[in-house]
Amino acid sequence: MDDNFDFFDNDDNDNDNDGDDIENGDDNVHSEAARPAQGVWQDGEGADQNADSDEAPSAYVDRDADPHGRRRAARPTSRWLRGLAGLCGLLSVAAGLVSAVHAVAPATLPSVPRSLPMPLAVGLAVAAFVLVVIARVRLPKSVSRRGVGTVAVVTGVFGLMLAGGGLLLTSMIPQGIIKAPVRDEAPVASVTQMEHGLEQAAGPCGSGWRELGAGSYPGVSQAAACADTRVAFVTFESKAAASMGRSAAQSTIARLLREHANDAQTQGDWYTLNGPLWMAVGQKNDMAALRKSWGGTMQALGSATE
Repeated sequence: MDDNFDFFDNDDNDNDNDGDDIENGDDNVHSEAARPAQGVWQDGEGADQNADSDEAPSAYVDRDADPHGRRRAARPTSRWLRGLAGLCGLLSVAAGLVSAVHAVAPATLPSVPRSLPMPLAVGLAVAAFVLVVIARVRLPKSVSRRGVGTVAVVTGVFGLMLAGGGLLLTSMIPQGIIKAPVRDEAPVASVTQMEHGLEQAAGPCGSGWRELGAGSYPGVSQAAACADTRVAFVTFESKAAASMGRSAAQSTIARLLREHANDAQTQGDWYTLNGPLWMAVGQKNDMAALRKSWGGTMQALGSATE
């Protein structure tokens, strides 16, 4: 009785085990069915085990990737554009500095054209701004655009400020704030040496020098002219007298040239050569030759100083 009871009891146990196996089997089926779905959301886990399967790749891996690699190439291109924009901004600052230096002291950079630095600075600054905009547009949407191209923008604005300041100063003070010292080696103390210097530049005065009556003009020490070479000079007693008498003398000479415009003696390109205490008048070539010996500044009659 006891054995039979045990027998049935074992059968029951076997049945129970079979039921457990069936239940476990159902659980295994459910778990195996769930595995591929989980694998889709894993970042590369079990890739070797499922390499031969036809299941879809991981969604996390492919979410931000572009099959053609365009999004990956966007960041290097953006970095290259930002670097080029920064270079344009720095060059804009350099050109703006040259423009400002030209406005303050024009004689410091004689080899650089005065009209070149200002438009160059503006053009480089605009190019920097455009490159920054392009670099920001090419960035992926998930990347923050804050701070992109800040150096280029700051340097571009600074270059524009320097160029604008140089332009404003040039329009207000065309001759500049700092002027180069003018060489002056004219022998104003000796009338004979003044005449000799003019003859070396314009040729000998065969008819002799003619005094122009300096005593009738206040502040004038000596005044003489040569009709053969069409040159003349005036010396002044002081710098104050020179500043007042020079303008009057230039106006008188220009008026006489207009009145005798049909005379062959008045034809040509007339210039004046000015020093602190003297002024010479003659043809442009003669005054240029005299400038090499005496120094001074050349000025066409009725125009600005060269």
